[in-house]
Amino acid sequence: MDIHLSGAQTGGEFSLIEAFMLSGGDGGRHIHTNEDETIHIVFGQLEVTVGNEKFTLKAGETSFAPRNIPHRIQNKGKVEARAFLINTPGVIRPFCIIGGHPF
Repeated sequence: MDIHLSGAQTGGEFSLIEAFMLSGGDGGRHIHTNEDETIHIVFGQLEVTVGNEKFTLKAGETSFAPRNIPHRIQNKGKVEARAFLINTPGVIRPFCIIGGHPF
């Protein structure tokens, strides 16, 4: 992960993180209790589960995971995926992992 803008740089409003996930990668089912997370796919594709909804995001597509809703990001494709994560507010606090490991 590369942090392009931290919460400190945006007055706590948001953070912008570029994330890379290898084929077979799994962020684990988890909950952010203080932040909403927007995921925008730049390259590849990711299977995303938000609450009870599961869908595949492809390059150019975006999804939203509200705080306190379990979500999971998996790369079931054959190539590394690249995505931008926008967290609001910009201070990422520890989150609860329901299974697996954080993205």
